[in-house]
Amino acid sequence: MDVSATRAPLSVPFVLLAVFVLLLVSAGPASASGPDGRVRGFVTDSVSGFPVVGASVRIEASDLPWTFEGSSDGSGSFQFAVPAHRYTLSVSSPAHLLSVTAIAVGSGQTVWTNVTLSPASSRSAHLQGYVTDSVTAAPVTVGRIVAGPWAGSFSSYENASALNGSGYFAMDLVPSSYDVHTDGVIGYAGYDDYPVYIGSGQVLWYNLSVNPNPVNSWINGTVYDQVTSSPIAGANITARVDGLLYLPSVSSNATGRYSMPVPSGNVEIAADALGYAPNSASVYVWSGGGQYALDFALTPFSKTVRGYLTDGVTHAPLAGVLVTVAPLFFTGYYDQATTNASGGYQLAVPDDYYVVSARQPGYAPWSTYVINFPGSTAWANGTLWPIVSRISGYLTDAVDGSPVPGLTVSAIDLRTSYQAMTTADASGFFSVAVPPSPAMSVWVYGNANYAGNVSYVETRPYVTTWANMTIDRLSAAIVANVTNAVTGQPIAGVSVIAAWFYGNSFGTT
Repeated sequence: MDVSATRAPLSVPFVLLAVFVLLLVSAGPASASGPDGRVRGFVTDSVSGFPVVGASVRIEASDLPWTFEGSSDGSGSFQFAVPAHRYTLSVSSPAHLLSVTAIAVGSGQTVWTNVTLSPASSRSAHLQGYVTDSVTAAPVTVGRIVAGPWAGSFSSYENASALNGSGYFAMDLVPSSYDVHTDGVIGYAGYDDYPVYIGSGQVLWYNLSVNPNPVNSWINGTVYDQVTSSPIAGANITARVDGLLYLPSVSSNATGRYSMPVPSGNVEIAADALGYAPNSASVYVWSGGGQYALDFALTPFSKTVRGYLTDGVTHAPLAGVLVTVAPLFFTGYYDQATTNASGGYQLAVPDDYYVVSARQPGYAPWSTYVINFPGSTAWANGTLWPIVSRISGYLTDAVDGSPVPGLTVSAIDLRTSYQAMTTADASGFFSVAVPPSPAMSVWVYGNANYAGNVSYVETRPYVTTWANMTIDRLSAAIVANVTNAVTGQPIAGVSVIAAWFYGNSFGTT
């Protein structure tokens, strides 16, 4: 199923609350900087393999006020249209544990993310209560109460209950500690309480009152092109209040003007339009109503990053490889694409500094930097090295030549940063698969008895390179007294660490 992200402009103050409630279900931008991508998948039970119907699916960006919500259909399927960006995908159902996955979507790209949910243990705890207005004591009937994982509980169960006409909510929970908070309670300040512990067989009445926070202020402004200063019509403006409450989006008109009704609080607000990178800002809105001015200058996609990827051994083009273009300084425009049959890719981007990277199963990762665009295009061709070489060897005691088992061995390619790790077996033997490289380092990390070692080798395609190493025993001793700097008296129980190039040892006074 498609989950719509369309929003209508709001303009009639006397019906603001009703309109907010109507539109809350599908908060999120309607159009993206580039063509929207799609996130698709199936939700299934990890034990039975059957589809999970009605699972709650939420896609959320951490650095922009974008969120998309829906549920799996009768076949367990879900589908969302979203702008190119990096997101967190959260999926839950009352009978299953919460699943959280990091995902990324490119312009016009379909990303499949199937989710398997593990059944929850017995939901023998019960949370119920009424939500009322702290001023009038009237029931609050908009939104829902969510009981989710609290960091200190190591729980991964989540459940939620919509408020009914009496402001009542109820849900069964796995016994644990929870973060209990409101979600989508428009017209009221967000409520968040943790940890709330509920034991096995316990029925916890959890009545709460929330403070009114009317939607009686406005953020107004103009969205325009940063280069030409021309107004941008149809830009999508989204907002999130105090990190908890998502507001319905609005669109800029033919002159680039927009008006967004907001409650008081810290409002994160973003503007986005087709062919432009999104831009965001924060505005603190004071209670009591008022007008706040905020213009957005959007950077157009005036640049192109393009290139070809080839196999480092065969020199053949690599098709179907995922290439990502991410901002060098963590915040900024993100996009991704897969290479075509010729190994080529091309992405339209705003002028900025980027990290271009590619990953493909069976190959070492590749990355490069784009810090300047000669003209309008920056070329970023890449060579991916297949993992078709091997480093093997034996670790032996430097004193008697006996095998040294159990030490960790790490092979690091200084050209690609690829790393492979293993542990020496009972005979001291180790073997790791690596890419061909002229600069491979093999590290043996020391322990309480051995010092470790390091070796530098070259690897070739489809060839095993041997790197036998002798390991010195820890035969020297450091004897020291730890004393109080003021009194000169010895101090017991102090941890002392001695470290060297490829190992360390420690003791206690």
